Amino acid sequence: MQMHLEILVDDLAAGCAHAQACGARMADYQPQDHVRVHLDPDGHPFCIYIETPEHPEASRNARRNHD
Repeated sequence: MQMHLEILVDDLAAGCAHAQACGARMADYQPQDHVRVHLDPDGHPFCIYIETPEHPEASRNARRNHD
């Protein structure tokens, strides 16, 4: 069983750089402009994303799932 992990960041480039410095690599397929799919060292996918005016629901969903 896998969990889908989405990480909200303020700066997409900085978030990606941090993930890669920790051993992740960017996936070949990137489905959206405000999301970057990465793979951890074992190959498990996770998403780093920013909230945009076109996609403000992302952080609301994350907060709702956290509460």
